[in-house]
Amino acid sequence: MGDPGVLVVFRERRGGRRAIAAALAREGPLTVLAIAPRRELRGNCIIYTGALDDAIDEAAERDLRDAREILGDRAERATFVLLATRSNGDVAEWALRAGVRRAIVAPRRLRRTDPVARALARAGIEVSVAL
Repeated sequence: MGDPGVLVVFRERRGGRRAIAAALAREGPLTVLAIAPRRELRGNCIIYTGALDDAIDEAAERDLRDAREILGDRAERATFVLLATRSNGDVAEWALRAGVRRAIVAPRRLRRTDPVARALARAGIEVSVAL
C-alpha cells in the first residue's frame, strides 16, 4: 500500500459522517476502515458455525457501503478496508504496517475516549475522535 493518508475508522453512519467530514478537511489520500471483531470462543458447550462472523462481516461491509455513499465522487480515490480483528491492538498493528500516521475515529458512543483510538495513540499514531 502506498501512502494511506488519513485513516478513518468508520463505525455506523452518524459518527462515520462526522469522521469523513473531518478527514475531507485534510489534504492527501483517504483510507476508510471498517472493523469486523472476532471473539474467542471457549468451552466445550459452544458449537461454532461461523454465522456470527458472517453477520459481523455483513455489518462491516454495510458500513463501507455507507462510507462510499457519504464520500460521493471522492470514493473513487479512497481505499476501503474491512479488517477482522481479535483486539483493538490488531487495528493499531494493521495501521502501523500500512504506514498510517493520522487517524480519525468515529466512536460507537459519544464520548472522548474510545478503545480503538487509545490503541492507535499508544502505537504513536496521531488520533482525533470525531464527536
